[in-house]
Amino acid sequence: MKIQAYVCAFAALAAAAVSCGPRETGLRPTIPYVEEILDGSRARERSLLEDYAVPVPSGGICMIGSSDVCYAYADYLAAYDRRDNVDGSRQSDGLPDFAGETIACIAGGRLPAPGSGDTLELRRQAVMRYICALDTLVHISPYDPDGFGGKRTSKLVVFADPCMCEYGMFDIDTLKKVSGNSVPVVSPLDLMLDTVLGGRGGASLNIGIVHDPELVPQEVYLTRFRRAAERNGVPGSTCIVFPSGSADSLLHRLVGGYASAGGLRPLDAVIVDDPGVEPDSVKTELADMLSVMNASSLTYGRMLAPDFRMLHCCDALADYAYDFLRSRNLFTHDIAFPEIELFRPVPNPGSEEGEIILVPDLYVQN
Repeated sequence: MKIQAYVCAFAALAAAAVSCGPRETGLRPTIPYVEEILDGSRARERSLLEDYAVPVPSGGICMIGSSDVCYAYADYLAAYDRRDNVDGSRQSDGLPDFAGETIACIAGGRLPAPGSGDTLELRRQAVMRYICALDTLVHISPYDPDGFGGKRTSKLVVFADPCMCEYGMFDIDTLKKVSGNSVPVVSPLDLMLDTVLGGRGGASLNIGIVHDPELVPQEVYLTRFRRAAERNGVPGSTCIVFPSGSADSLLHRLVGGYASAGGLRPLDAVIVDDPGVEPDSVKTELADMLSVMNASSLTYGRMLAPDFRMLHCCDALADYAYDFLRSRNLFTHDIAFPEIELFRPVPNPGSEEGEIILVPDLYVQN
């Protein structure tokens, strides 16, 4: 796929497009499903928001999104060992950093395709999945209307792909603020964008984003980038979106394609938002590109800024999750390997309005 360069120059965005809260509902209306929760018509959903309003150590880390992305993040967190579990320093101690934790995936299910025009349904599905992340009820099959199973509630919710965040975050933020729910909902992409764009004192940046176009359309990345640039006070920043494709020579292909497409400014950062790309492989490739022992550094090195940064979505999520749990004393402190649970959203057999329930799904270790 040919690389395309996208220059994002922005006027000031309306406040409703940047932050979410009940006071902005009049500017950007929330969806009917959320309104029904807020006005008490859906008492069970409102009760879940209030009963599980505060993260607790016994809760789990919950991934929401497409199956491939959720599986990849879950595998990475389960094996992650970059910290000393006693003092939190950045060194491996032979024990997984998320030892004793439960990593749940609410993955798959029927969703309208992004760009199909059915954005209201996408928003509703994102909210319903968030409610399911808080819920402790599981149905043992799609034909179990009462729910005979159970799971942990969530102490951290992750929108594993940007589509869920793009179409559902406003409504979820509105629900959380009105109900007083403080369980964090994070997006690895937004974590990386804020890390790169924040603290630049208004200086514009030139950023590349690597993604899997079969999972998330490039338009979603451009929108998330635009909002992050405005939020961080660097609206003159630019962004190129590049398909991951084959993992071989990924950075070389990105930089070479960028130069061939007429890119003149060095790249300040590259964000890899495809958990299917092995983090160590792109780190090794970057080191080779910058090494003065390689002739290619004369060609590719000049296309990278002196303070160039590369961020990978798996590392960004693992660092955030570890720091959050440690700073809030939310680790279980159990000496056991992390446990991965997989749930699939299916239509609720007892509902005529398209609500969903969770049923256990098979999980295959990658």
